[in-house]
Amino acid sequence: MAIMQGDLGDYALPELLQFLLTVRKKGQLLIECQEPPRSASVYFAGGRVVHAYCPPDVGEQAIYRLLHWRQGRFMFLSGASPELETIHTDLRNLLLEGMRIADEQPDASDQLPHGNAILHAERDAQHISAIRITVFQWRLLSLIDGRRTIADIIALCGRDASDASVDLLQLLHVGLVSEHPDERYLSAIVAVAAVKDAPAAPSPQPLPILSSRILQLADGKRSILAIRDSLQCSDNDLIQEVRFLVGCGRLAIRSGQAEYDRYVR
Repeated sequence: MAIMQGDLGDYALPELLQFLLTVRKKGQLLIECQEPPRSASVYFAGGRVVHAYCPPDVGEQAIYRLLHWRQGRFMFLSGASPELETIHTDLRNLLLEGMRIADEQPDASDQLPHGNAILHAERDAQHISAIRITVFQWRLLSLIDGRRTIADIIALCGRDASDASVDLLQLLHVGLVSEHPDERYLSAIVAVAAVKDAPAAPSPQPLPILSSRILQLADGKRSILAIRDSLQCSDNDLIQEVRFLVGCGRLAIRSGQAEYDRYVR
């Protein structure tokens, strides 16, 4: 039964594949193109991609070939099973490798969002650890703080703009970078300023202003999302200070410890 259909002109294939992976549906993504006539399929099961064919290729090479498709209709057939499994690699790594194979495209900068768009880095430690990226892509990630624009990041990275655009586009396609940050973990974490039985020894250095304000607002009821909104600071600045305060024992996590360990620690 078809439960989803659409046009590749409206849904970029990497984002479509990742969406289907996220909802953990078992089935077949059938893609058809009229000019020239051709068809391909990607099968999902157990929260991963298990098989693909894009004639004349099957398996991982079929995924790489599919990433070149820019037009066509797609349909997701729920419950369909492949006759064999040809893919055992994480989808994000497949997408990243596919982008690397195609990284000679001269128009990578045209595929990026507008240069004034602000980017946010993925903070899910489980997702990050499953993806292999280059040293330079780590450098790009270190520059993404929720305040810098694409133009700022490319200007600061110390590399040719066209090469940087290709690497940044790869990071966007595999979900390590986004224009729209997932803030759900911030709303799940509630912190409280630590109360000590005895007065603490004077600190040789005063706390930064942002750290002091976080401690004032951390009442064990507000989420760190609410604290961020009150202080009107960036996610990156907030997380750095919360991590520092927890590390030195000035702040305790009252609820959302799992989210703190996964996204902040």
